[in-house]
Amino acid sequence: MARSRPGSSLTETRVGLAILLALVAIALALLLQQFRYDPDRYRLGALAGSPSGAPDSLPLPAGTVPVTPQEHFDAVTLSDKIDGRADLYLAAGFQGLRCRRFASSVGDPDVVEACAYDLGSPGNAYAVWSQQRRAGAPDAEIGENSYATSNGLFLASGRFYLEILAARGGAQALLQSRSFAVAFLAANAGATTTAGDAAAEGTMLPAQGRVAGTETLLAKSAFGLDAFDGVHVARYLLDGKEASAFVSSRASPAEAALLASALREALLAQGAQPVAPPAGIPGAWAVDAAGWIEIAFTRGAVVAGVHEADARPAADALAASLWASLQKVGP
Repeated sequence: MARSRPGSSLTETRVGLAILLALVAIALALLLQQFRYDPDRYRLGALAGSPSGAPDSLPLPAGTVPVTPQEHFDAVTLSDKIDGRADLYLAAGFQGLRCRRFASSVGDPDVVEACAYDLGSPGNAYAVWSQQRRAGAPDAEIGENSYATSNGLFLASGRFYLEILAARGGAQALLQSRSFAVAFLAANAGATTTAGDAAAEGTMLPAQGRVAGTETLLAKSAFGLDAFDGVHVARYLLDGKEASAFVSSRASPAEAALLASALREALLAQGAQPVAPPAGIPGAWAVDAAGWIEIAFTRGAVVAGVHEADARPAADALAASLWASLQKVGP
């Protein structure tokens, strides 16, 4: 029977103890690292990629305390915050996102989360705000483009789009949400210039029959056409039938004509059938796309038309109204 060499058990024991001590040291180092403050991770600098003048930090309303450190997300990490919606922001010129959570220092423990999206330009911010606007939501009366819901505020101001949400929608938390919005606009007055120019083109859409709150700016790839950007759209209800009108100012009459033609070709390629154009609108065309009527025409450097009309009479009436509206805004 083989016998163990003297001292072999003692050597193995020492090796085992050394390995165990090394593992304990590594574990302690990792634990300490978790509690070490990293100023780069929680820095309060400007939003990554933002032009100069971006906020150094988000304001903390009076009477509130921070619940968590401020968070910052760039184009790579945005989906970590808003998984499923990141593409909308990335397509609209996303530069950076900063969020913070706060709650009342006394009383109501309702937590408010305020997020500021830097989208690079007033047009991009207005596009994101308008595409996500809730139907029937009342004007929050903060700046030119805002609305309120039962638990939040949503604003487009300059190149920023703001979402401010209270977890439970308590009255005190909503007041603090409003205080945050006002403080943000005041602190960033130079960077939150009006988005009025971005919304101004939408005034070319006729008022009669328009469903309030449906005005939207499609910043990119309107109606599936990559080159069709900066398109204002609104829904209409005419004699019980629904339709949308759209309008977009282009760089030149030639570009407007090319876009109108490209839209028709794209619809025909998808199986739409040509139908008679609406009367009284020079150069207009119309197609039937699986029961929906589509119409487009140009006036100068503006391309306009009707999208997804339920019935031909409603489509023709809306096209005529849009054409008349364009006559009022000059050549």
